[in-house]
Amino acid sequence: MKLPKSFRLFGKTWSVKKKKLGESGNTCIHRAQVQIDPRDTSPGQVRATLLHEVVHAIEGDLELKMSEKLTSRLSVAMYGWMRDNPDVVKWLMEKESK
Repeated sequence: MKLPKSFRLFGKTWSVKKKKLGESGNTCIHRAQVQIDPRDTSPGQVRATLLHEVVHAIEGDLELKMSEKLTSRLSVAMYGWMRDNPDVVKWLMEKESK
């Protein structure tokens, strides 16, 4: 599966760009943009990096002032939980019936 080109967060569309960086990923709150460096990483690592940057986007938009350590721990925990529980994630994403 290809890297998504965008995602929605709090009513705003964020762009996702591939870019050579000195780190795995970067988030620019003001441009609503996430940059991912896909060099020499596995698809799982790219996914984990995107989730990490989404957590930064949430943190920035909500002005939570989370440390990098907390952001990393939370994104690793969320990614691991989602990978270990695909049926629960699928259930969460189902449309609710009336």
